[in-house]
Amino acid sequence: MEPPLIVNFDSNASVRFMQITMQVASHDPAVIEKVKEHTPAIRNGLLMLYSSQDPTVLSTRQGKEALLKQSLEEVNRVLTEQSGEGGVENVYFTGFVMQ
Repeated sequence: MEPPLIVNFDSNASVRFMQITMQVASHDPAVIEKVKEHTPAIRNGLLMLYSSQDPTVLSTRQGKEALLKQSLEEVNRVLTEQSGEGGVENVYFTGFVMQ
């Protein structure tokens, strides 16, 4: 999913922003086409999800794994809302930067 997703955190936090590059996976090519078709809505949902995160939690492996799970759920939620069915099987972070 390009370009990377970038969110700002509360100005009082020691971490000010996060940039995530990610990919989605499905064995069904039709699902990938639906992801491409609904990318703006998916990106919006993910940005809302990411901007509400606690940077302290995300600095741990468990926090990142929980965010991966939430990301998968959000992508499938948006796809279901937009097209009637989900189908994304995995979400992978291919880049993860917090500063």
